[in-house]
Amino acid sequence: MMEKKYFCAMKILSLLFVLMWNEEDGVSASQECGSVVNNTLKSPGYPENYPRNMDCNYTVPIPPGMALEIDIRDFQVGDLDYPECLEVHDGDYVKLSNENKVLLKACGWLSEQRPDPVTGNYAVITFHSDNILGNGGRFLLIFTMLHCEPLCSKDEWNIYLSCLNITSTVHITKCAPTFTEKM
Repeated sequence: MMEKKYFCAMKILSLLFVLMWNEEDGVSASQECGSVVNNTLKSPGYPENYPRNMDCNYTVPIPPGMALEIDIRDFQVGDLDYPECLEVHDGDYVKLSNENKVLLKACGWLSEQRPDPVTGNYAVITFHSDNILGNGGRFLLIFTMLHCEPLCSKDEWNIYLSCLNITSTVHITKCAPTFTEKM
């Protein structure tokens, strides 16, 4: 039991180190783009409008057994005429992806919103602003790491089936994650 607590504490410390990494070096964005500091990502120049003609990528590692929850606290990105952020629209946008797929592409003005937690080894947040004169915008994202636990184990599933007097053999290869506690 002590080893599990020690391992958990080490994961939390390593996560804090990654998320609070030296602001001068950035997470994986240039100095102009800023970085993730204290579990927070602000648009360049926040709370003022971000500059034109920027491309920023932020990589946030996700430790094993964890998921990244993103709270969108302030989001005024790009033009209200394109709230769907269509792929043909090259204006300003923020895109969220993991190593497998794009999970969210957002532009326009969003009220407080929380996309589904990101699983995988890392999340990538891409910010793009075009060179068209306009009002610019800003965004503020807050990150929380969630501890993931499987919904069931093979043994728990078999016990459940035996309680229902089901005698057939069931093989479960993978249980879906459920997000149970914030770290």
